[in-house]
Amino acid sequence: MLIMIFRLPFVSLYNVSDNVINDVKVCLFVFAVYFPLKAVAAVNIVGILRSGGDTLACLFLDLSSVWLIGVPMAFLGGLYFKFPIYIVYAMVLSSEIYKVVGGYIRYRQGKWLKNLAIELTAN
Repeated sequence: MLIMIFRLPFVSLYNVSDNVINDVKVCLFVFAVYFPLKAVAAVNIVGILRSGGDTLACLFLDLSSVWLIGVPMAFLGGLYFKFPIYIVYAMVLSSEIYKVVGGYIRYRQGKWLKNLAIELTAN
C-alpha cells in the first residue's frame, strides 16, 4: 500500500517527460497489485519449500515461471503485439500466479518435508 501512496511523489523526483512519468506511475500501480502474490510465492518457495529440503521443486518453479511464462509473455506483449510497457509488465508478472498455484500444490502434497537432520547413533 505504501507503493500506491508514494508513487506520485517518487516519480516527481526525476526530471523526465510526462510520458515516462505516466508509464512509471502505471507500472508502480501494477507492481502494487501483484505484490501480494509475489510475497506469497516468496514465502512459500523460499521459506517453506526450500527450508523443508525441496530445492528441486523450487528450482523448477522459479525457472519454469521465468522461461515458460515470463520471457514468452514479454516477447509476445512487447515485440509481437507492441503493447505499452505497463501491459507487458503485467503480463510478465502474471508468472507469479503460476508460482503461487504451483507452490501451493507442492505444499499440500507434503513432498517438501524431508528430514534434514543427521541422526546420531549411540555406540
